[in-house]
Amino acid sequence: MRYPNIHCGGGRLPEALGMPRVVIFVLLGLVSWQSFAASPLDLSRRDALAIAEREIKAQGIDLKRYKLSKFPQELSADRNEWTFYYQCTPDPIPPGCFFWLSVNRITGVAKYFPGE
Repeated sequence: MRYPNIHCGGGRLPEALGMPRVVIFVLLGLVSWQSFAASPLDLSRRDALAIAEREIKAQGIDLKRYKLSKFPQELSADRNEWTFYYQCTPDPIPPGCFFWLSVNRITGVAKYFPGE
């Protein structure tokens, strides 16, 4: 079987690499798949908030007693994590009556951080 005249440094590409073209395409496909598989879940705010609320319930917290407050930057600078901040209701908020959760956009794992 002859390969087309794809030149690479003075030789034909498949022959220069010592591999049939099919093997090259399979390897390129695997590299592309690995890049795709390693990409973040890219969780939307709504999806991350749903994960956070499941974690809150798992912690035994009654969300009726809290309100979602504005966090200065819900999405981290590296865009890998959402952070949601909850405060007690009604105002005024007693000291330590808050908590926050972070949701990793790559793994979808939520972490709970209690108030102090």
